[in-house]
Amino acid sequence: ALPPAPKGMQYQLWAIQGGKPVDMGVLPNGLAGTPMMQKISAPITHSDAFAISLEREGGNPAPTADKIYVMGKA
Repeated sequence: ALPPAPKGMQYQLWAIQGGKPVDMGVLPNGLAGTPMMQKISAPITHSDAFAISLEREGGNPAPTADKIYVMGKA
């Protein structure tokens, strides 16, 4: 239940593999705050954890550490 992203921002999903974040894509802004799910088409061979960060719209090549909202072990 993420709050809606502020204007110009978007949530981004990360897979943590070997301690390093791997970009899994951005989530549509209309998805936040709803019980809906988003299928991610990026291939995942293994992951230690997943995280969601709030980034500028369109995504970021690396997560902004103080903007990580959710993180959980796989």
